[in-house]
Amino acid sequence: MEGDALDLSDKLGGDRVTVLRVVELFVSVLASIDVVVDEQAALSIARAARNCDRVAHLGLIRCKMSPSGAQEIAEYVAISKTLTSLRLDGNELDSRTAAVFAEVLKSETCVLTALDLSSNRIDGHYEVDSEISPRGLRSRDSLRFVSDVSGLRALASAISVNRTINSITLDQSGSSALPVRKLKGVDPIETLDLSGKRLGAASCIVIAHLIESNAVLNIIDLRDNRLDEPTMRYLRDSARSGVELLL
Repeated sequence: MEGDALDLSDKLGGDRVTVLRVVELFVSVLASIDVVVDEQAALSIARAARNCDRVAHLGLIRCKMSPSGAQEIAEYVAISKTLTSLRLDGNELDSRTAAVFAEVLKSETCVLTALDLSSNRIDGHYEVDSEISPRGLRSRDSLRFVSDVSGLRALASAISVNRTINSITLDQSGSSALPVRKLKGVDPIETLDLSGKRLGAASCIVIAHLIESNAVLNIIDLRDNRLDEPTMRYLRDSARSGVELLL
């Protein structure tokens, strides 16, 4: 613990009982919490933080958080008067989580400025493969990933009207946060350099949507990122006329 920040993200060996006890002791005076625990412990920590509503940054990292768990976190974010930064990177979230946070960001009570959903699968969802499991039984081997970007598009639409969010991180490990205010034109610039940021398809869906209403931006550099041909084609087809894309 340093000042009013508690970082247990790579400490205590993921000992759930110890982490919970430490957080319970100090949550009423903490402004920042980062932990790596299981989902049950993560939700307990979020509930404790919600009860005191003093925490400004909450990191629930690699907690095997499910979409239903993220739904509860989103409900906390929507009403908190202090939580401005949230990390849910490295969990088991999918397109449903993107849609849920889209609704949160449209709320006038949301004060979130930074959101990290990286290292998840928010570009789709898992469903039972009936050919492998005809009775609908769920197991790792019986699930198949289905691409679904509707949640991402809803999230992009919500970000475009949200007044507080400054950065959002969406792709895999090591990717950079998107500079939302520059993409929207709130902080107007003519050239935006996003080269070498390890951005992928999820970020590009949001980028294409945000620059639609940016009348100032002329050039956006996206070279040396993780963009496949379908993603680059999507950008070319979706970007506002007059914006030069460097791919």
